Amino acid sequence: MSDKEMQVSEADLKGVNLKETQTKAQESDMKLMFKCDDCSKTYDWPLCCGESMELEGDNLVCTVEGCGKSIPVPECDGHKCKPFIAKS
Repeated sequence: MSDKEMQVSEADLKGVNLKETQTKAQESDMKLMFKCDDCSKTYDWPLCCGESMELEGDNLVCTVEGCGKSIPVPECDGHKCKPFIAKS
């Protein structure tokens, strides 16, 4: 892990307003993403209905009332990627 990125856990993200976090991250040249521990491949944090999706267990869910869309956390070679905050 480089000095430009920091792994965050689901517990770190619990109850966090990701839209607000995403805005603050962008203001400080940081971005929320997923990263594979093995190969370092990164995936952008998914959006739905124009908003950042919330992490709930092994799924990401839409925060827009009435949508209900849920997708699995990105995988790389069969294992779940982990959330990271990194410099843009």
